[in-house]
Formats: sequence, C-alpha cells, structure tokens
Amino acid sequence: MRRRPGVRGEPKRLDWDDEVAGLRDGRADAAFVWPPADLTGPYSEVIHCEPRSSACPGDTGRPHATR
Repeated sequence: MRRRPGVRGEPKRLDWDDEVAGLRDGRADAAFVWPPADLTGPYSEVIHCEPRSSACPGDTGRPHATR
C-alpha cells in the first residue's frame, strides 16, 4: 500500500454471498461488495457502478434475441 507504508493488506477470497458476513465475523476488515447485499451494520460507500446486461442465444426464435 503505497499511500500508507505502515499498513499491510492481505487479500482474501470470499464467496459472493459471504462478503458481508466476512466483515461481520471479523475475517475481513474491508471488502468489495456487489449488490444485492445486506449492508445493515457495516459502513458502506459506493465507489463504482457497473452497467448491467443480459444475453441469450440468437437462434431461439425469441424476439429480443436478435437485438
């Protein structure tokens, strides 16, 4: 951590549905959390928003598949 040379960060991998639980039970001090997530309790701040999209096979005959 260049901005805080005395602070050491150790990445941990948590399951998608376990990120906030890791904060609550002390396995993590900070986390990147993707919605939907129950953020009742921990302090949270939105730092980035990503666009959402969906996909389906083009050969299904569904009207939206060719758009």
